[in-house]
Amino acid sequence: MKSVTCSNTKLGNNGSELTIAQILKTIRFRHDLQPTRFGIPALDNIINAAILDKSNPPAVPPILEIASQAPGSGTTHLIYLLTATAVLPTSQGGRESCVAILDTDNTFSVPRLVQQLRLTLPPDTPPSTIATALSHVHIFRPRSLASLHATLQSLPDYFFHGSHPSTHRPLSFIALDSLTAFHWQTKAAEEDRAFANQHNPPISSPSETSPAPESAESASELNTQPDLPTLLKSTTTSLSTPLLLTSHSLAINTPRSALPTLRFTVSRRAVRNFPPTISVVEALREAGDRQRAVEASSWEVRVSDSGRLRGEGFEFRIMREGLQVES
Repeated sequence: MKSVTCSNTKLGNNGSELTIAQILKTIRFRHDLQPTRFGIPALDNIINAAILDKSNPPAVPPILEIASQAPGSGTTHLIYLLTATAVLPTSQGGRESCVAILDTDNTFSVPRLVQQLRLTLPPDTPPSTIATALSHVHIFRPRSLASLHATLQSLPDYFFHGSHPSTHRPLSFIALDSLTAFHWQTKAAEEDRAFANQHNPPISSPSETSPAPESAESASELNTQPDLPTLLKSTTTSLSTPLLLTSHSLAINTPRSALPTLRFTVSRRAVRNFPPTISVVEALREAGDRQRAVEASSWEVRVSDSGRLRGEGFEFRIMREGLQVES
Protein backbone atom coordinates (compact mmCIF):
# COMPACT_ATOMS: atom_id res chain seq x y z
CA MET A 1 0.00 0.00 0.00
CA LYS A 2 1.42 3.35 -0.99
CA SER A 3 1.97 5.86 1.75
CA VAL A 4 -0.53 8.73 1.59
CA THR A 5 -1.40 11.62 3.86
CA CYS A 6 -4.75 11.46 5.64
CA SER A 7 -5.12 15.21 6.15
CA ASN A 8 -8.05 17.06 4.56
CA THR A 9 -7.55 18.31 0.99
CA LYS A 10 -9.49 21.27 -0.47
CA LEU A 11 -11.06 20.64 -3.85
CA GLY A 12 -13.02 22.87 -6.21
CA ASN A 13 -14.01 26.50 -5.82
CA ASN A 14 -16.57 26.09 -3.06
CA GLY A 15 -14.00 25.58 -0.32
CA SER A 16 -15.31 22.14 0.61
CA GLU A 17 -12.88 19.65 2.07
CA LEU A 18 -12.65 15.95 1.28
CA THR A 19 -10.50 13.43 3.08
CA ILE A 20 -8.42 10.88 1.19
CA ALA A 21 -10.88 8.16 2.32
CA GLN A 22 -13.84 10.10 0.89
CA ILE A 23 -12.05 10.58 -2.43
CA LEU A 24 -11.24 6.88 -2.68
CA LYS A 25 -14.82 5.95 -1.79
CA THR A 26 -16.25 8.26 -4.47
CA ILE A 27 -13.90 6.91 -7.14
CA ARG A 28 -14.77 3.31 -6.28
CA PHE A 29 -18.50 3.97 -6.30
CA ARG A 30 -18.47 5.76 -9.65
CA HIS A 31 -16.11 3.50 -11.57
CA ASP A 32 -16.53 0.09 -9.97
CA LEU A 33 -20.23 -0.65 -9.50
CA GLN A 34 -19.60 -4.42 -9.23
CA PRO A 35 -16.26 -4.50 -7.39
CA THR A 36 -14.38 -7.59 -6.35
CA ARG A 37 -14.34 -7.16 -2.59
CA PHE A 38 -13.11 -10.53 -1.30
CA GLY A 39 -12.40 -12.54 -4.44
CA ILE A 40 -15.13 -15.12 -3.72
CA PRO A 41 -17.79 -14.56 -6.44
CA ALA A 42 -20.73 -15.87 -4.37
CA LEU A 43 -19.84 -13.59 -1.45
CA ASP A 44 -19.02 -10.56 -3.62
CA ASN A 45 -22.33 -10.85 -5.49
CA ILE A 46 -24.33 -10.82 -2.24
CA ILE A 47 -22.44 -7.79 -0.89
CA ASN A 48 -22.84 -5.85 -4.13
CA ALA A 49 -26.55 -6.67 -4.24
CA ALA A 50 -26.99 -5.46 -0.65
CA ILE A 51 -25.21 -2.17 -1.39
CA LEU A 52 -27.18 -1.56 -4.59
CA ASP A 53 -30.38 -1.99 -2.56
CA LYS A 54 -29.51 1.21 -0.73
CA SER A 55 -30.62 4.49 -2.28
CA ASN A 56 -27.32 6.20 -1.50
CA PRO A 57 -23.69 5.02 -1.33
CA PRO A 58 -22.83 3.57 2.09
CA ALA A 59 -21.16 5.92 4.58
CA VAL A 60 -18.44 3.34 5.22
CA PRO A 61 -17.00 0.39 3.26
CA PRO A 62 -18.89 -2.90 3.75
CA ILE A 63 -18.86 -4.31 7.27
CA LEU A 64 -19.73 -8.01 7.48
CA GLU A 65 -20.47 -10.06 10.57
CA ILE A 66 -20.19 -13.84 10.35
CA ALA A 67 -21.75 -15.44 13.41
CA SER A 68 -21.73 -19.00 14.68
CA GLN A 69 -23.28 -20.68 17.67
CA ALA A 70 -19.96 -21.82 19.16
CA PRO A 71 -16.19 -21.70 18.57
CA GLY A 72 -14.92 -24.18 16.00
CA SER A 73 -17.84 -23.58 13.66
CA GLY A 74 -15.84 -22.66 10.55
CA THR A 75 -15.58 -18.86 10.79
CA THR A 76 -11.79 -18.79 11.14
CA HIS A 77 -11.42 -21.30 8.29
CA LEU A 78 -13.38 -18.89 6.11
CA ILE A 79 -10.89 -16.16 7.02
CA TYR A 80 -8.03 -18.45 5.88
CA LEU A 81 -9.65 -18.75 2.46
CA LEU A 82 -10.30 -15.01 2.13
CA THR A 83 -6.77 -14.23 3.32
CA ALA A 84 -5.15 -16.67 0.87
CA THR A 85 -7.17 -15.19 -1.97
CA ALA A 86 -6.17 -11.66 -0.94
CA VAL A 87 -2.40 -12.09 -0.63
CA LEU A 88 -1.62 -14.39 -3.57
CA PRO A 89 -0.39 -12.81 -6.84
CA THR A 90 -2.89 -12.14 -9.58
CA SER A 91 -1.09 -14.67 -11.78
CA GLN A 92 -2.13 -17.34 -9.27
CA GLY A 93 -5.76 -16.23 -8.99
CA GLY A 94 -5.17 -13.91 -6.04
CA ARG A 95 -5.70 -10.19 -5.50
CA GLU A 96 -2.06 -9.24 -4.74
CA SER A 97 -3.00 -7.19 -1.70
CA CYS A 98 -2.46 -7.38 2.05
CA VAL A 99 -4.66 -8.22 5.05
CA ALA A 100 -4.88 -7.11 8.69
CA ILE A 101 -5.92 -9.83 11.15
CA LEU A 102 -6.97 -8.82 14.68
CA ASP A 103 -6.67 -12.20 16.38
CA THR A 104 -8.40 -11.54 19.70
CA ASP A 105 -9.19 -15.24 20.22
CA ASN A 106 -5.57 -16.31 19.63
CA THR A 107 -6.78 -19.01 17.21
CA PHE A 108 -5.38 -17.79 13.88
CA SER A 109 -2.98 -20.52 12.73
CA VAL A 110 -0.24 -19.65 10.24
CA PRO A 111 0.43 -23.36 9.44
CA ARG A 112 -3.25 -23.77 8.60
CA LEU A 113 -3.07 -20.69 6.37
CA VAL A 114 -0.07 -22.25 4.61
CA GLN A 115 -2.19 -25.35 3.94
CA GLN A 116 -4.86 -23.13 2.41
CA LEU A 117 -2.27 -21.40 0.23
CA ARG A 118 -0.92 -24.76 -0.97
CA LEU A 119 -4.44 -25.94 -1.80
CA THR A 120 -4.94 -22.86 -3.96
CA LEU A 121 -1.56 -22.99 -5.70
CA PRO A 122 -0.31 -25.52 -8.28
CA PRO A 123 1.75 -28.39 -6.80
CA ASP A 124 5.01 -27.17 -8.37
CA THR A 125 4.79 -23.66 -6.88
CA PRO A 126 8.14 -22.64 -5.34
CA PRO A 127 8.20 -22.08 -1.55
CA SER A 128 9.21 -18.46 -2.12
CA THR A 129 5.71 -17.71 -3.45
CA ILE A 130 4.16 -18.82 -0.15
CA ALA A 131 6.77 -16.95 1.88
CA THR A 132 6.08 -13.76 -0.07
CA ALA A 133 2.32 -14.18 0.40
CA LEU A 134 2.72 -14.66 4.16
CA SER A 135 4.74 -11.44 4.45
CA HIS A 136 1.59 -9.53 3.50
CA VAL A 137 -0.53 -11.00 6.32
CA HIS A 138 -0.32 -8.57 9.24
CA ILE A 139 -1.42 -10.27 12.46
CA PHE A 140 -2.18 -8.29 15.63
CA ARG A 141 -3.08 -10.02 18.90
CA PRO A 142 -4.69 -7.58 21.36
CA ARG A 143 -5.33 -9.19 24.73
CA SER A 144 -7.86 -6.77 26.20
CA LEU A 145 -10.51 -4.34 25.06
CA ALA A 146 -8.17 -1.41 25.76
CA SER A 147 -5.46 -3.11 23.68
CA LEU A 148 -7.97 -3.66 20.85
CA HIS A 149 -8.90 0.03 20.92
CA ALA A 150 -5.23 1.03 20.78
CA THR A 151 -4.57 -1.36 17.88
CA LEU A 152 -7.50 -0.06 15.85
CA GLN A 153 -6.43 3.54 16.42
CA SER A 154 -2.88 2.73 15.25
CA LEU A 155 -3.84 0.88 12.03
CA PRO A 156 -4.16 3.93 9.70
CA ASP A 157 -0.74 5.23 10.68
CA TYR A 158 0.73 1.71 10.45
CA PHE A 159 -0.48 1.10 6.90
CA PHE A 160 -0.10 4.66 5.58
CA HIS A 161 3.28 5.46 7.09
CA GLY A 162 4.69 2.23 8.51
CA SER A 163 7.76 0.38 7.27
CA HIS A 164 6.59 -3.08 6.18
CA PRO A 165 6.62 -5.30 3.05
CA SER A 166 3.10 -4.25 2.00
CA THR A 167 3.70 -0.54 1.40
CA HIS A 168 3.14 -1.08 -2.34
CA ARG A 169 -0.04 -3.16 -1.94
CA PRO A 170 -3.65 -2.16 -1.20
CA LEU A 171 -5.28 -3.35 2.01
CA SER A 172 -7.87 -5.97 1.03
CA PHE A 173 -9.75 -6.14 4.33
CA ILE A 174 -9.50 -6.06 8.12
CA ALA A 175 -10.67 -9.16 10.00
CA LEU A 176 -11.59 -9.01 13.69
CA ASP A 177 -11.72 -12.60 14.95
CA SER A 178 -13.67 -12.32 17.13
CA LEU A 179 -15.94 -9.46 18.13
CA THR A 180 -17.15 -11.35 21.21
CA ALA A 181 -13.68 -12.24 22.58
CA PHE A 182 -13.78 -9.63 25.33
CA HIS A 183 -17.49 -9.82 26.11
CA TRP A 184 -17.17 -11.00 29.72
CA GLN A 185 -14.06 -8.90 30.28
CA THR A 186 -16.00 -5.87 29.09
CA LYS A 187 -18.98 -6.71 31.31
CA ALA A 188 -16.68 -6.98 34.32
CA ALA A 189 -15.03 -3.64 33.51
CA GLU A 190 -18.43 -1.97 33.17
CA GLU A 191 -19.50 -3.32 36.56
CA ASP A 192 -16.23 -2.13 38.13
CA ARG A 193 -16.73 1.36 36.72
CA ALA A 194 -20.33 1.47 37.92
CA PHE A 195 -19.22 0.34 41.39
CA ALA A 196 -16.45 2.97 41.47
CA ASN A 197 -18.79 5.75 40.37
CA GLN A 198 -21.33 4.72 42.99
CA HIS A 199 -19.01 4.38 45.97
CA ASN A 200 -16.31 7.05 45.39
CA PRO A 201 -17.47 10.29 47.09
CA PRO A 202 -17.18 13.55 45.08
CA ILE A 203 -14.35 15.95 45.84
CA SER A 204 -15.65 18.36 48.49
CA SER A 205 -13.61 21.41 47.52
CA PRO A 206 -11.78 22.60 44.38
CA SER A 207 -8.77 23.39 46.56
CA GLU A 208 -8.51 19.80 47.69
CA THR A 209 -5.34 18.30 46.16
CA SER A 210 -5.62 14.64 47.15
CA PRO A 211 -5.57 12.39 44.04
CA ALA A 212 -8.70 10.55 42.93
CA PRO A 213 -8.79 6.81 43.51
CA GLU A 214 -7.05 4.82 40.77
CA SER A 215 -10.25 3.00 39.83
CA ALA A 216 -12.05 6.30 39.31
CA GLU A 217 -9.20 7.65 37.16
CA SER A 218 -9.30 4.51 35.04
CA ALA A 219 -13.06 4.76 34.70
CA SER A 220 -12.80 8.42 33.65
CA GLU A 221 -10.13 7.59 31.05
CA LEU A 222 -12.16 4.73 29.60
CA ASN A 223 -15.30 6.84 29.47
CA THR A 224 -13.53 9.38 27.22
CA GLN A 225 -12.66 6.71 24.63
CA PRO A 226 -14.96 6.15 21.62
CA ASP A 227 -17.09 3.03 21.84
CA LEU A 228 -16.04 -0.01 19.81
CA PRO A 229 -18.61 0.33 16.97
CA THR A 230 -17.63 3.98 16.45
CA LEU A 231 -13.95 3.08 16.42
CA LEU A 232 -14.48 0.19 13.99
CA LYS A 233 -16.39 2.44 11.60
CA SER A 234 -13.81 5.22 11.73
CA THR A 235 -10.93 2.77 11.16
CA THR A 236 -12.48 1.09 8.14
CA THR A 237 -13.44 4.50 6.72
CA SER A 238 -9.93 5.89 7.22
CA LEU A 239 -8.41 2.90 5.43
CA SER A 240 -11.26 2.68 2.87
CA THR A 241 -11.38 -1.10 3.21
CA PRO A 242 -14.02 -3.72 4.14
CA LEU A 243 -14.24 -5.00 7.70
CA LEU A 244 -14.98 -8.64 8.54
CA LEU A 245 -16.22 -9.45 12.06
CA THR A 246 -16.74 -12.90 13.53
CA SER A 247 -18.79 -13.66 16.63
CA HIS A 248 -19.24 -16.93 18.43
CA SER A 249 -22.76 -16.78 19.79
CA LEU A 250 -25.96 -15.16 18.59
CA ALA A 251 -27.16 -15.20 22.20
CA ILE A 252 -24.50 -12.78 23.44
CA ASN A 253 -25.65 -9.19 23.29
CA THR A 254 -22.62 -7.32 21.92
CA PRO A 255 -22.56 -3.61 21.00
CA ARG A 256 -23.05 -4.09 17.26
CA SER A 257 -26.74 -3.49 16.61
CA ALA A 258 -26.36 -1.15 13.63
CA LEU A 259 -22.75 -1.92 12.71
CA PRO A 260 -22.68 -4.49 9.90
CA THR A 261 -23.77 -3.95 6.32
CA LEU A 262 -24.70 -7.64 6.28
CA ARG A 263 -24.89 -10.43 8.83
CA PHE A 264 -24.20 -14.06 7.97
CA THR A 265 -24.49 -17.23 9.99
CA VAL A 266 -22.24 -20.26 9.57
CA SER A 267 -23.60 -23.70 10.34
CA ARG A 268 -22.77 -27.27 9.47
CA ARG A 269 -25.24 -29.20 7.40
CA ALA A 270 -26.80 -31.87 9.58
CA VAL A 271 -25.83 -35.50 9.09
CA ARG A 272 -28.60 -38.03 9.69
CA ASN A 273 -28.50 -39.47 13.19
CA PHE A 274 -28.70 -43.16 13.90
CA PRO A 275 -32.35 -44.20 14.24
CA PRO A 276 -33.36 -44.80 17.87
CA THR A 277 -34.19 -48.45 17.15
CA ILE A 278 -30.75 -49.34 15.77
CA SER A 279 -28.87 -52.10 17.55
CA VAL A 280 -25.31 -51.83 18.83
CA VAL A 281 -24.10 -54.28 16.20
CA GLU A 282 -25.73 -52.29 13.40
CA ALA A 283 -24.36 -49.02 14.77
CA LEU A 284 -20.82 -50.41 14.84
CA ARG A 285 -21.23 -51.74 11.32
CA GLU A 286 -22.34 -48.31 10.04
CA ALA A 287 -19.87 -46.30 12.11
CA GLY A 288 -17.30 -46.11 9.32
CA ASP A 289 -19.83 -44.91 6.74
CA ARG A 290 -21.20 -42.36 9.15
CA GLN A 291 -17.73 -41.00 9.93
CA ARG A 292 -17.02 -40.57 6.22
CA ALA A 293 -20.39 -38.82 5.81
CA VAL A 294 -19.51 -36.41 8.63
CA GLU A 295 -16.10 -35.65 7.11
CA ALA A 296 -17.67 -35.05 3.70
CA SER A 297 -20.45 -32.80 5.02
CA SER A 298 -20.44 -29.16 4.01
CA TRP A 299 -20.92 -25.88 5.84
CA GLU A 300 -23.43 -23.19 4.98
CA VAL A 301 -22.91 -19.42 5.02
CA ARG A 302 -26.29 -17.69 4.84
CA VAL A 303 -27.51 -14.10 5.13
CA SER A 304 -29.38 -13.84 8.43
CA ASP A 305 -30.67 -10.26 7.98
CA SER A 306 -34.27 -9.62 7.09
CA GLY A 307 -34.98 -8.55 3.54
CA ARG A 308 -34.85 -10.03 0.08
CA LEU A 309 -31.31 -11.40 0.54
CA ARG A 310 -32.19 -13.44 3.63
CA GLY A 311 -31.09 -17.04 3.11
CA GLU A 312 -28.74 -16.20 0.24
CA GLY A 313 -25.26 -17.61 0.58
CA PHE A 314 -22.91 -20.39 -0.36
CA GLU A 315 -21.47 -23.66 0.95
CA PHE A 316 -17.94 -24.81 1.62
CA ARG A 317 -16.13 -27.92 2.77
CA ILE A 318 -13.36 -28.04 5.35
CA MET A 319 -10.84 -30.68 4.30
CA ARG A 320 -7.49 -31.68 5.69
CA GLU A 321 -5.84 -29.64 2.95
CA GLY A 322 -7.95 -26.53 3.55
CA LEU A 323 -11.30 -24.97 2.75
CA GLN A 324 -12.99 -25.25 -0.63
CA VAL A 325 -16.10 -23.35 -1.76
CA GLU A 326 -18.74 -25.57 -3.33
CA SER A 327 -19.63 -24.53 -6.87
